[in-house]
Amino acid sequence: TPYISVIVTLVLLGSLFFILQPRYLEILAKFPILRRYPQLLEGLKHLKIRTIIVCLILTLICYILVLFEASLLLMSFGKSFNPGILIAYPLVMLANLIPITVGGLGIREGFAILLLGRFGIPDGIAFNLAFLVFLINTALPALWGLFPMNRNLMNSKFIPAFIAILGGFTRFYNIGLRSLWLDEAITVNLAWSGIRDIILNRASTGIHPPLYFILIRMWILIFGDSEVALRSFSAIFSVISIPFIYAFTKSIFDPATAVISSLLFALSPFQLYYSQEARMYPLLTFFFILSLYLLNRWTRGEFRSENRILAILSTVNVLSLYTHIYSIFYILSQNIFVFLTKFRERETLKRWIICQLIVAICFLPWVYVIVKNRTPEVYQGKQTLSLTVIKNSFLEVNLGYVRSIFARGNLLDYIFFFFLILLIIGLFPPYRDKRGLLLTCLYIFLPFLLLIVASLEKSFFSARYLSPFIIGYFILLARGIRRLRFYPLVSLILLIIVVIDSYAIYNYYHRLDFISQPWRRLVEYIHSKASDKDIVLITAPQMYRPFTYYSREKLPYSTIDAFGNVSVDVYRATYSYNRVWFVIAGEETSDPTGKVKGWLDGNYKRVDSIEFYRLKAYLYEIPPEFNKVNVIFSNQSGNYIEYTVEIRYPSNNLKELLETFDRLKLKGTFLFTAEAIRFHRDIVDELRGRGHQIGMLGESYTDYTTYSKQEILKSLKRAEEVVENIVGEDIKIFRPPQSKFNRTLLNAVFELGYTIKFWDTDIRRWSYYDIGSVVKKLKPLLSSGRIVNLGVWDNFAKSVLESTQ
Repeated sequence: TPYISVIVTLVLLGSLFFILQPRYLEILAKFPILRRYPQLLEGLKHLKIRTIIVCLILTLICYILVLFEASLLLMSFGKSFNPGILIAYPLVMLANLIPITVGGLGIREGFAILLLGRFGIPDGIAFNLAFLVFLINTALPALWGLFPMNRNLMNSKFIPAFIAILGGFTRFYNIGLRSLWLDEAITVNLAWSGIRDIILNRASTGIHPPLYFILIRMWILIFGDSEVALRSFSAIFSVISIPFIYAFTKSIFDPATAVISSLLFALSPFQLYYSQEARMYPLLTFFFILSLYLLNRWTRGEFRSENRILAILSTVNVLSLYTHIYSIFYILSQNIFVFLTKFRERETLKRWIICQLIVAICFLPWVYVIVKNRTPEVYQGKQTLSLTVIKNSFLEVNLGYVRSIFARGNLLDYIFFFFLILLIIGLFPPYRDKRGLLLTCLYIFLPFLLLIVASLEKSFFSARYLSPFIIGYFILLARGIRRLRFYPLVSLILLIIVVIDSYAIYNYYHRLDFISQPWRRLVEYIHSKASDKDIVLITAPQMYRPFTYYSREKLPYSTIDAFGNVSVDVYRATYSYNRVWFVIAGEETSDPTGKVKGWLDGNYKRVDSIEFYRLKAYLYEIPPEFNKVNVIFSNQSGNYIEYTVEIRYPSNNLKELLETFDRLKLKGTFLFTAEAIRFHRDIVDELRGRGHQIGMLGESYTDYTTYSKQEILKSLKRAEEVVENIVGEDIKIFRPPQSKFNRTLLNAVFELGYTIKFWDTDIRRWSYYDIGSVVKKLKPLLSSGRIVNLGVWDNFAKSVLESTQ
């Protein structure tokens, strides 16, 4: 029992003090065994009672800490606190002293199973508990102690190799588990096309130069286009960057700082995310650190052939420019550094300027693309720059995209100031290599400051775009840690950072479906439930890209948003299908008020739904009324562009309409209400004479979805009679007024034998844009077979029509 253990302990301690009395030591000295160790007995005679008490107190504190640690470990295994551990575990620690195996391995764990099992602790937990206590208190401190004991260890090739392997493990672990998100899907969609198409696509927008996409194109031809294959390209370049970080930092500071900086990069949750993403940022990071390494060695005169190294450096800079345009900031920092450090060496400076001119000439074609497409506007962020944005970006750099797990109390503030203070310490003197520190500071701070200045009016600031520059931050952070010098403090700070990074990485691996939308799971679910006559309707114009990657053309799809005529857009996409899967992805920008879903709920029958992180899918059955009516959405003859105009009310500008169509040699369909056609008999004759088609909008421009079927039939028959009497022929082309329709109206239209004529392009979706923007959006869509809806004839329709011809 605990009481017996306490009594025995007190008796043993009392006996110890009793035996250590000088007169009793004399008695012990007479024993034959102890006579062999006279020095031991002599030492015990000089041992003070106070020293013994202090040692016992320290030992007791150590035992209490170990017991507390063992209790915490026990509870971490899902067991409640067991008082028996206070009795059994000291005996386990005593068994650790038995000199049979190295470090007591096996002996300690066996005793733990035997003794802790007596108190109801399972064998597996007892084994793990004993081993972890040994690992935490003995093994790891012993390994960590090798560094101060062996200074040459820092200079060995083993350390950077080990860190690179560690970085490789973190980057390749679960690399294919997270679904591709939109930007990655854009990457693979581009890579599926040829090199020429990639260049033309990038040149048409100016968004990100083409080099990375060309390399990915060649990569997938060899390794395939799975998530693992696509992301491995980024992971490899991220891992290759680690030895260069070590080499560069070692050359400007010392081996210890080099080890710390490369370790910070290897375990960075922020860099981990981008190394597991099929985008250009790890490649750009590699180009930057390679360029830093070469530039530093060149300024030190470590190369025999100066022209050769300048040629290599210039090539790397050109490659980085054709990877991302933010490389301009880095090249600017390079030039400032060279001019500050080489301004007295005219010949060297002359060669440098020539190389920079060559780099500029090589990049001129893309400068033209940037100016033509006003590319900088694309990089504008959604959020206005503020101190809060900068602070959150700083936390993102240190904690990655799972920083929310640290949002407890003021913990994020403590972490922010913890890293900020270390960074500031890293900037303090003394400076062993002023040039190296200057280069590092220019590399990290110049882009940061320039982006802040550029973002004062419109924000260009983003942690994503700054990610290739973050190596400089890790180097300065490592210098700040190293400058503390006191080894236990340095060890403690590194331990804190490793724990923070490890916790963030652990949560990153276990929250992958909450970092990007799980398109793979959604598409797998849709495929498992889909039938032959299904179509997928996706919100947000670009969100079809992840879907097409996972669907692999197994299901047809169409995109939809709420900015056009929702009823016609949905009907056009789903016409002739039996069921529609409506996928909501990014509704905050494409369907903020739920108009699309509202129309589907009101007209189709929902039969299934599923929801993932920021992804929702609803399955609707399409009533047969929507498919039995003959509907025209495109020009069936296909050899010209057809324009439709609605004459809803009597108007005075129809002569101008005819003149414009004649002058531009256009063909169209003109849809009249019965109310309007009575006032335009002469116009109708001219329209027919010029080969245009006549259709009707009903009796008046009213919403038929509020009518009963009989009311609709009566109204349409009256309208048909009026229109046919004026036109002089049967009229079977019909468009619902206000483009509103439901099952009742479609039943009536089918019964009357009408053909509904809608459109596939509607200029009215851009009615809030200026004419130039509308024309820019409309022109790429104009091709033979299109039906373009002009709506009513007004100045907007006339200006758009004239500007596109």
